[in-house]
Amino acid sequence: MIEFKGLRESVRWAYPRDEILLVLKRIAEFAARAGVVVLITSMNDHDHMKSDPSSGKLGSLHYEDLALDCQILKKNGEVAKSVMDRLVHYLKAELPGGNDQYGGYDIVWRKPGHATHIHIEFDCRQRKT
Repeated sequence: MIEFKGLRESVRWAYPRDEILLVLKRIAEFAARAGVVVLITSMNDHDHMKSDPSSGKLGSLHYEDLALDCQILKKNGEVAKSVMDRLVHYLKAELPGGNDQYGGYDIVWRKPGHATHIHIEFDCRQRKT
């Protein structure tokens, strides 16, 4: 099962994009098979990284409805890291290009700033041309 439960405010999604609908379908499949609840904690809501034209730094894809954050919690409220490891492995296998940094999908987990949630985005800006 998937639940939409923002950590700071309600989860908002302005425009359902096919790329993120696919992610949600794959998360729902994993949740059903694993018997867990996956919390979608952020989509197009609260503050995310802003673009900086002077440095060329691109802003968050949350604002373009091309990213989401999720987590799985244990019954005691702690992050279920081993189950989240399994979810990441599943998504990398099931999303087109999930194992290829140029496939379009980025999955960020266990990196600085991502110790309690998984960040998934579709970023066509990174594809090889």
